[in-house]
This record gives sequence, C-alpha cells and structure tokens, in this order.
Amino acid sequence: MDIEIISLNGKKVALLKSNQVLIRETQDTLDILADTAFYDCRKIIISMNTLLPGFLIFEQE
Repeated sequence: MDIEIISLNGKKVALLKSNQVLIRETQDTLDILADTAFYDCRKIIISMNTLLPGFLIFEQE
C-alpha cells in the first residue's frame, strides 16, 4: 500500500494506492484511518478494488 498526500481545496487528503484488497473488515479501516491521521489528513480517497467485495452494502430502493 502506498499513501500519497495531495491537496484539495487547501486541505490534505490521503490517496490510497494498492493493487490488492486492503479492507476486509472494520479494523482494517480503522488502521488506515490511524495511518493517514499521522499525516494530518481528515479525508481518504480509495478505489473500490481495495475493498473486499460485499464490504459496502448499498440499500436498493
């Protein structure tokens, strides 16, 4: 996993880069939040391919 710090509208944002699934459970998310907080980032951009399929559940109407 690579973390690139970018600036959007004057705010630090962590851009998470990986070719593998990083988030399989809630604890993985908390670990990433802690890692990015070290860089004083309050927002994270991740791609869907870093999430275990089914991790996010969207309600259909």
